[in-house]
Amino acid sequence: MPSRNRRSPRRWKYPDDQGHRLDLPDVLSRVKDHGPNHYSGLYNVMKGVTLAGGGIAFVRLANHGFSLPHIALMAVALTGVFLTYYGQSVGLVIVHLKPSILDIALPMALTVVEFFIVYRPGAPAKGALPVDWFYALAIWALLAASVVASVANRISRFDYSSRLWPVANEYRSELWRDVGAASVLAVVTAAFAAAHQAWALDTTWEYAFLAVALGMLFAGINSQGQTRRILAKHLALPV
Repeated sequence: MPSRNRRSPRRWKYPDDQGHRLDLPDVLSRVKDHGPNHYSGLYNVMKGVTLAGGGIAFVRLANHGFSLPHIALMAVALTGVFLTYYGQSVGLVIVHLKPSILDIALPMALTVVEFFIVYRPGAPAKGALPVDWFYALAIWALLAASVVASVANRISRFDYSSRLWPVANEYRSELWRDVGAASVLAVVTAAFAAAHQAWALDTTWEYAFLAVALGMLFAGINSQGQTRRILAKHLALPV
């Protein structure tokens, strides 16, 4: 016979009903974290799209035989992509922004161009390298400068404590130097593309330009590494 003393299950109650509810401090915490979470999520998607394009390009090159000129284009393109996301990872340490429409539109445009510059070398072509790739690289550099300028322009004294503002201000100065370097790369690349199209430059000039572009991109990566080390020193934290 089943026991008649069995008690019905009690209704579950939260141990702290007030603590479970959303409150103003919770909202403030979300607002503070919204910027980094936005950038991190968006750039992770961008990386996935761009690397997928690079993978497809390598498969196509493998099917048609690896061509040294096209591998050189891939090297420059992937180095530029690496610089984009390395700089973003450094910025997440100190940048405190409320995402605006520019933080959606500019990275989206940058993603499309990055996909093109890593995918275009996978389309084998005889003779001179595709001139449109050089124009795309110039647009990429211009968009990268625009993204960085948008962030640097909105880093404000009012968004930081008095202790942290000198560090953020120094980082902002570094961002403006990056804007200048990316703008120079955009102008140089556009000028080379125009000259290439007008005078049908041979492969010697192409390799010379690619070497210069690669050197400028590596200089940017080195600059971001120095910025990371400076932030770690000022913040006394492993960055």
